[in-house]
Amino acid sequence: MKKVLFIFLINLVMLNTAYSQIQRIEGKTISGNENWRGTIILSGDVVVEQKSRLVIEPGTKVLFEPNQDVTKGGNDKTRSEIIVRGTLIARGLPGRKVTFSSNSNTPRMGDWYSIEFLHLKAGTLLEYCVIEYAHNGITIKNSNILVSNCELQYNYHAGIRTEIKANPEIKNSILSENGYAGLICELGSKPLLTDNLISLNRIGVVVFSLSQPNLGNLSPGENYNPGRNSIFSNEEYNFYNHSSKKVYAENNYWGGEGRSAIALKVYDNDDNSKYGFVDFLPVMRKSEQQNLGSMLLLAQNASEIRTNSPTPPVVQQIKQPVSGTPKPTIKDTSTQKITNQNLVKIEDVINSEMDLSKKLDEMSPLMASTSPSEIQIRNLPVDSKEVESQIDYTQVFLELFLDGGKKKYLAKPNLNTSRVPRNFWKQGEVRIKVVVDKGGNVENASILRGLNDIIDQVVLETVEMYKYQTGKINGQAVRFTTSEVFRFE
Repeated sequence: MKKVLFIFLINLVMLNTAYSQIQRIEGKTISGNENWRGTIILSGDVVVEQKSRLVIEPGTKVLFEPNQDVTKGGNDKTRSEIIVRGTLIARGLPGRKVTFSSNSNTPRMGDWYSIEFLHLKAGTLLEYCVIEYAHNGITIKNSNILVSNCELQYNYHAGIRTEIKANPEIKNSILSENGYAGLICELGSKPLLTDNLISLNRIGVVVFSLSQPNLGNLSPGENYNPGRNSIFSNEEYNFYNHSSKKVYAENNYWGGEGRSAIALKVYDNDDNSKYGFVDFLPVMRKSEQQNLGSMLLLAQNASEIRTNSPTPPVVQQIKQPVSGTPKPTIKDTSTQKITNQNLVKIEDVINSEMDLSKKLDEMSPLMASTSPSEIQIRNLPVDSKEVESQIDYTQVFLELFLDGGKKKYLAKPNLNTSRVPRNFWKQGEVRIKVVVDKGGNVENASILRGLNDIIDQVVLETVEMYKYQTGKINGQAVRFTTSEVFRFE
């Protein structure tokens, strides 16, 4: 009896400890230093003021209530965001990533707005983070920050957007399956990109208005960059240069194709003399590609498959008083629509857990007082034998890591558009996230981006009947995830 009581008390303590790591924040301004751990649920904007610091610890989940902002502030008064004017250090670990995501069981692109960095010169680091289901995953304005070993996926507009002479360093990261672009550069920004994977977006990299990203420059000097980015299998263009500046993108992998084939998916001076060239020569051959294996390890556990389990109870609640503003009701996210879902053409755009160990507790003060320049970045292995020994074949893998690099269909029924009444027909795009089991059957399908309930349901039911060729990695059958895109004109 005493033993049973002891076990019960231990379990109760563990349960209370776990729940104590769950906070709901209804908007907040951080003045000073603050640490986040466990699960943070946001329904309003969080602002990190100048000379203030927010440290987010390994394994933390920052979840945004879909289409809510009780503060009615920031860039979008209907969706929450994190605005950083001071310092943000979000350092995950390979097995304990920091996740910024939607708090919906059926998340969609654009459920929350962005993490925005404003006028920061040093001190901010994102490492081993997953950023998904935002409008723009990260927005960097006139700031020098470091983004390393991160995954930016399923964001409505862009994975990363750089503006106003921003000079961030982006390395060893995956920008995939974002609705418009993996990376957008505007207003004279000059990001430095090395060893990244940019794939399965509508467009890989978009450059506007005197911006000049450096994706590889083999000339000796201060602008030297070995490149080694993998930029391939984006839907329309791998690179779209709408700036008058020449862009250096030397020594990158473009999908193993010849120069002519690469040029077809690069929009630059050859297509319109008003714009600058994209210098993509020399090309890195597939045999020289060293980081794809480490990217595979990075993507393990990138995003959970959602279930309809309720949100855990909230223990601590932090409210930001908003004068005269009633608290909005929570919407049914299973049927909610995201605004501005009409298909955006390129021309239009141009013209307009918990369970933190004692060791991590001891690390927290150190992390809060250490600048990113003093922290050694932890990279995953690139040696093929070491990579293969660390692959967990029970994971759900991105399509691009499959042997051959692409999904193949065994059965693909046509969409029956006659089921959509004329008054429900709408121009735009529907994106479906599909998880395929080891037998090539659809295990799970969900709407990432929709038009209306009628069209979405017709598309969803069609995709659920798809049959794929078994996906394999190193010859072993695996589950994999892919996106199916339907455009209605």
